[in-house]
Amino acid sequence: MLRLTPVEPEQSCKELKRIPDKFHPNAKETSNFFRVLARSSAALNAYLRSEKALADGRLTPRQREQIALTVAEINGSKYCLAAHNAISRRMGLSDEEIRLARKASASDPKAEAMLHFVRAIVIQRGEISDADFGALRKAGFSEAEATEILANIVLNIFSNYFNLMASTEVDFPAAPQIDAQHYTRQNPSEEKPVKTKSSNVTKAAILAVLLLAGSSLRALTQTDTLASSQIQSIDRTNMSITVKQRGRDETVTLYITSETRFFKNGQPAITSDLKAGDEVSGLVRKNSEGKVEAVRIQIRNP
Repeated sequence: MLRLTPVEPEQSCKELKRIPDKFHPNAKETSNFFRVLARSSAALNAYLRSEKALADGRLTPRQREQIALTVAEINGSKYCLAAHNAISRRMGLSDEEIRLARKASASDPKAEAMLHFVRAIVIQRGEISDADFGALRKAGFSEAEATEILANIVLNIFSNYFNLMASTEVDFPAAPQIDAQHYTRQNPSEEKPVKTKSSNVTKAAILAVLLLAGSSLRALTQTDTLASSQIQSIDRTNMSITVKQRGRDETVTLYITSETRFFKNGQPAITSDLKAGDEVSGLVRKNSEGKVEAVRIQIRNP
């Protein structure tokens, strides 16, 4: 259901007439994003001026589209994924390059370093580690370029959140499905209650597998308790930690998402505070792909 009404063509303001063609689904139509955003002239002007300034900046159009794809995938914005999938193709990005960018990856090492940085910024809400920033600089990005990368992230977060809030009708061809990522956003309205006997059997089977694996987690879509465990390893590239519960030999991989919250000594913490050997406990949940996501993690030094 639409939450904000698009401006009709006959009501269009002068700002809509100066939107670059690349943002339109075709040569004759103004995209629904801009028609809805035009409900506020201040918001539309702010977006267009920011877009123009960043388009004239140091990052290439290709780099900016790669950033847009990574951010939209993390935030689960179907509208922005569809729009930037189409825009990227018009710019000459191949289907494989688009797919990789959505997974914060690239065949080019410099581009991949940039997208890993983008993913860290978005998921950790800006609180990155020195290693995260150092990897970007080592890849050859200047301080000015790092600043522009952040500016592009913020602009894309705005468009993602706006389209999610407004439930903007997608007027670009839908983006293709890709291999699921641990940060894939699930729409609560798409969750279906478990009613059938076969579903219950499947759920029980998943639970049995988890128990055999030594996990204290139940196969539930709701949060469950993570008993006191020790961090065995940290994968900052794939944003996950591997833990082992006390008294068990098997390990469990916990994926960090944009919703994960860390605490240490009663104070908010970030992923860079995690160290192998730390004791952790808290709340976890299974996502729709069967991966275990960290929801709330309490960190304790051994």
